[in-house]
Amino acid sequence: MRYRGRFEAADGGVWCESENGLQCAIALVRDGLVDVQGLVTHEFPLAQAAEAFVHAERRAPDIIKAVIRL
Repeated sequence: MRYRGRFEAADGGVWCESENGLQCAIALVRDGLVDVQGLVTHEFPLAQAAEAFVHAERRAPDIIKAVIRL
């Protein structure tokens, strides 16, 4: 897939230009060109989804991104 856009890796290796930046960013992550694992600070099982939303809503300073695992 060809990526056109506003996003560029620090080393200049990946770039993306699109009228819809979100779609472009999702495509880069989907295709494994951008690693977002370092942003995940908390993981919750599906059974604790309500708790995950409470944590996210409170915007605790130690949470960057919470993930609900299915």
